[in-house]
Amino acid sequence: MLTHFHLSDSAFERMVRRRLLEEFQPIDEPISYNGQPCYMDGFRIGSVSFGQSDRPFPFTLNDTKPRGLVGPATAAVNRLPVVVRINGALMLSSAASVKGARTAAPDSRYGMPDRPESLNIPIFGAELDVFFTVSDRGEPLLNMPLRKVPGLELLHGAPSFLGPLESLILRFPVSAAFEDALPPDQTRVLNAGIVHEAGFTLRFEFESAGLDGTSAHDRRTAEWDSFFAGQYPSQLAGQDWAIEIPVGEFAANASRELDEAFSGPEIAKHFASSGPAWAVFYPEKPGFRFKKPGRVTCAGDDVDVDFLSFTNLSVPTANVLRSSVELDLDFDTWDVVKCTVLSILNPFSGIITTYDHGLPWFWAPAIPCLAPFAPLALGLGFDGIALHMAIDEFKKKALEKGKPFTVRTSDRTFYFDATKQITTSLTRDWVVVDQVAGAGDRLVLRGRFTAPELTELPRLRGTLIKSFDTWSRGDLCDAGPWEVSAALQLNLENAADGSPAQRPEPPVRYGIDIESVDGKLVPVGGATWRVFDDPQGVYAGPHTRVYWGGVPGAYEVTVSEPPEPFASAPYPFRFQMFTSAGVREFEIPAPPPVPKLTPEEQFWEEAERINNCYIFTSLIHLIKALQVLWLPRPAEGGMPGQHWQVRIEGLESQDTIRVWNPDSGQLLAELTPLADGHVEVSLVFAAEHAVHSLQLTANDTAPMSMSVYTDMVASLGKLDKPGPHRVDIRQTPLYALKKVQLGHSQSDRLRLYRRNGRLSILVDGSRGGGIARRDLALPELRTIPVDEATDDLTVLQHRLPQRYLRLTRGERDGRPVTELLTTGLTDVEQVVNSSYVRPWYDGGDTTGDYFAQLDETGDSATLYLRGATQRVPPYIGRKDR
Repeated sequence: MLTHFHLSDSAFERMVRRRLLEEFQPIDEPISYNGQPCYMDGFRIGSVSFGQSDRPFPFTLNDTKPRGLVGPATAAVNRLPVVVRINGALMLSSAASVKGARTAAPDSRYGMPDRPESLNIPIFGAELDVFFTVSDRGEPLLNMPLRKVPGLELLHGAPSFLGPLESLILRFPVSAAFEDALPPDQTRVLNAGIVHEAGFTLRFEFESAGLDGTSAHDRRTAEWDSFFAGQYPSQLAGQDWAIEIPVGEFAANASRELDEAFSGPEIAKHFASSGPAWAVFYPEKPGFRFKKPGRVTCAGDDVDVDFLSFTNLSVPTANVLRSSVELDLDFDTWDVVKCTVLSILNPFSGIITTYDHGLPWFWAPAIPCLAPFAPLALGLGFDGIALHMAIDEFKKKALEKGKPFTVRTSDRTFYFDATKQITTSLTRDWVVVDQVAGAGDRLVLRGRFTAPELTELPRLRGTLIKSFDTWSRGDLCDAGPWEVSAALQLNLENAADGSPAQRPEPPVRYGIDIESVDGKLVPVGGATWRVFDDPQGVYAGPHTRVYWGGVPGAYEVTVSEPPEPFASAPYPFRFQMFTSAGVREFEIPAPPPVPKLTPEEQFWEEAERINNCYIFTSLIHLIKALQVLWLPRPAEGGMPGQHWQVRIEGLESQDTIRVWNPDSGQLLAELTPLADGHVEVSLVFAAEHAVHSLQLTANDTAPMSMSVYTDMVASLGKLDKPGPHRVDIRQTPLYALKKVQLGHSQSDRLRLYRRNGRLSILVDGSRGGGIARRDLALPELRTIPVDEATDDLTVLQHRLPQRYLRLTRGERDGRPVTELLTTGLTDVEQVVNSSYVRPWYDGGDTTGDYFAQLDETGDSATLYLRGATQRVPPYIGRKDR
């Protein structure tokens, strides 16, 4: 069975541009050009043209082989591939310009290195051959090897991102996209090809019955000869894209659904089936004619009758696929019908809305038309896992938002509209459906392709959002190490005008680490960021922790208890970053010297710390309230997501702790102590719901204003002993990386694993979802795991689920609530934690620097990078941010 994708030159060019720009990576060393050291800072594609290559590739007619494999059935024949010719430039920035942009301006923004035309390495007439091969597993592989690069000699042998392009091969797993249009045991691709005539045509031949024998091979060979000769007709009709979808399986599925509809008890009173339903496709309409044979009783006689349905497809407006349906009855004897047709049609009208499997029979041809959009909309990028996820997401969203809304136009006619524009995290909304047609036994959808035409990648801009300012102790009640921190926000800007880059942009890649081996520069690995000008090794050693969430994102640095002589005479923190958005150097001004306290200063510092500790531990006891401010400084563009953790010890069993949003007065959580007398507040806020502070009150104490709270704290004065309630507060910024569609509704448990450079999300649930797993490629980061000292605040992770703790979800006062119940030793359940903001352990999990949490419905999860966890004191009105 054959199916085809058609693309205009414009659509294919936009795919090629995007795919090649995604391949750009700088090297981590400067090269000499025009007499000065320069860094690779970007790649620009000027013009793109197409033709036929004079370099043949071997094409073999494949067939199925034992053990489910695909392999050659005939000898190889040379075919000429498509050739893509590109004019562009490799853009360089001088090392001096990169250095000159490494300091932040008064507005905290770092400069942008110059890329003058004089430092562009021109690339004229670079050529890529484009052709398909098929793996032995029946998966098409799009080969795009770079064959010719005029201008590459100007690099003087230095490695570049162009080297791997000499063997660029992209997986094109169309089987998953067409699985609803194919018989279950015929989803492997045997052969694939691409030609360029009036636009591009991509052909895929799936396994099917009747392919064996000499005559079948001769016929298939002739068909492929004709295809490579450019004789297959284009279905574009002036549009950007077209997909030919086989309708045989659609018709068979719809017929089965029609049989199910006629098995309903109301219809069975009037109609007895005498055979299975069947369908015929009419390409000229295009549409389907359904027929269901049976018998009815009229005036005491059994009469043969065929139920008929005509379903015509159209696109009345962009992204709306309309199915117009007409119902009819075909009796053997018209005289018998005259007196009964009206009474018969009335019960049959119920089949418009009566169905058992979530979708009616007349809807069956529409839904599978959506899945083949995925490989088209993804263009020439993303790996097989990403594509399978996109296809799952397409199907799920089609079922969610594509439920048919039926419009009756008469007793026997109606229509319904299916919205086909399904926007996903990968495919966006680039494919617009404008037309539907028929060609032979295939349905043809066509329309516009609105992906942007990229010329070059956005550029990297850094902003200093927190300088090294004041050294502080790391602990609230004990003398911890002196620490100081700083942070940058890394954003992307459009190269043309410096405006913020709009997503979706090609993913940011990182640099190539090169070294000299036997006098020749060779790639040895990846390069992300590198500390330099660090003579004492403080910033590159164990005294410095770095948390980085990739680009765009935050880069956070914490220096802890540095040794001499740095402690007395610190120097700036300087690092280089190597990305596809440019090579940059950043300098963070030196922190002040580490405080050196005299014995008297140490005495008073310790006295103040002990007094504050006494106050901290007495707030709940004496004033029945505790206020906490969010201390991690917001990144440019607003607050990140937040993980608040507050642990209070030493409570009595009858105590109650309530958590409030002081700005709105809204109750966020209500807790009673566990058996050991502690409560733990552990709330996750998405960035759009972030709060600036929390207020905790004990027992019946109502929330209070900031002024009342600070006055009550001030009235405590000097305390001579600690209070009964040790308080531990930690705050972790959460930087959202992506929303992961699980295609698995009703999951309620999630586990996050990290191994072999990938993250795995495993979900299962008691709400009917079963088990599902998603694997994600990790960004190429250099990060340091979260400090193990934070584990004492995540005890619930290790205690849920267990016999004595149980999580439930419900609603209270019209608000969703998550409740934690304990049975203790009496087997009588008691609610110990009611959270109106989801706690992190409700469908959440962590591994290293990553945190993921299921959404409310359980069919997707948000993946976060955890920023640096800060241990913060309660607010007592003496120190502000």
